[in-house]
Amino acid sequence: MANLFEENSYLKEFKTKIEKINREEKYIKLIDTAFYAKSGGQPGDKGEIIVDDQKIEVLDTIKKDGDIINVLNDKDIDEIKENIKGNVVLLGSIYGLIGQDPDNYDNTSNSENVSYSAIKGGIVNYSRIAASYFGRNGIRVNCICPGGILDKKKNILVKILNFLKVI
Repeated sequence: MANLFEENSYLKEFKTKIEKINREEKYIKLIDTAFYAKSGGQPGDKGEIIVDDQKIEVLDTIKKDGDIINVLNDKDIDEIKENIKGNVVLLGSIYGLIGQDPDNYDNTSNSENVSYSAIKGGIVNYSRIAASYFGRNGIRVNCICPGGILDKKKNILVKILNFLKVI
């Protein structure tokens, strides 16, 4: 964390990111800050932080556990929550959705890999849980599950994919 006020005590604007939001105690911690914390009889800085074109009022700036934090009001701290956005993309596999068919590996140097299916199945199911959990905060979670390559050999995978309406 950089205390920007140490470099330039007249700094009025700066760009940073929110490192921590504490909704119970109604404060945020910025990665870098130009806000001076209450100390030695000098009051803490007040002002505003702009998050996604929304002005958030800083009621006070104090030190807590050695960190400089900005105290906000109830309304503003709730508005920050609604502005959190993001995307997470995980890479699964078709074998995370269906089991491998050992016949697909006849006359090849490859073999069925049970642990691969188990790991990719875990990723697919984690993406479902993460989408449910983080989605309410505006964070989208997706899982891409590439499949096999279509060829002329007998392939149960194609039948299953057709059944699932994937292809």
